[in-house]
Amino acid sequence: MSESDNYPEHLSREELRNRLEGVKERISKVVSLSSIRIICVTKGFPVATVESMRELEVYDFGENYQQELSSKAANLEDVRWHFIGTIQRSKLKKIAEVSSAIHSLSRVSEIRDLARLKYQGEVFLQVRSDEEVGRNGFRLQELEEGVDTSRNLGLNLVGLMGIASITSGYRAPEFFRLVRDLCDRYGLKRCSMGMSDDFDVALANGATDLRLGRVLLGPRPTLRSYN
Repeated sequence: MSESDNYPEHLSREELRNRLEGVKERISKVVSLSSIRIICVTKGFPVATVESMRELEVYDFGENYQQELSSKAANLEDVRWHFIGTIQRSKLKKIAEVSSAIHSLSRVSEIRDLARLKYQGEVFLQVRSDEEVGRNGFRLQELEEGVDTSRNLGLNLVGLMGIASITSGYRAPEFFRLVRDLCDRYGLKRCSMGMSDDFDVALANGATDLRLGRVLLGPRPTLRSYN
């Protein structure tokens, strides 16, 4: 049985092309397309979907789980993997081995662990959008320590990452403006924010890296579970 037999049929190449062109058109209405990095989030999708997007000249892909990330990275070359999920410290070494960028550093301890691994890829610090228990990310009062620690330990800190809360905290436009302002305050060029439902708002407020899944690939298969 091939890998594709384990998944529902994914969109045709032409459907993927149309979705990608539609996203690019929406981006171009707000900012220069050349200033934006589209990260195609392939969580739950087969390697065949990644290959189809690569043939459409998409080379940046995001994954939320280490096991799925490592599995896909072992089968694909000439792409850049972005880890965008919650970090488990026991899995950080394997994440670092295959990731060109890690977007979701949320604690100083994770920064120190990554520095000990001599990670050379891009690093983003995640900013909390609310105070809900269990939410990942640096609180505003903790962020300066995170930035200073990253720089002092020699990590390639390039930006901040934010996920707008849908239940509490800042409204999306307000939160996205906050993350952009924080990037500017700390001299960080990249701003990883905006997903399928809110990337237009994120673009209008200074996003540079969009993490897009459903709008590019359609509904996500639910046949596999990773942790």
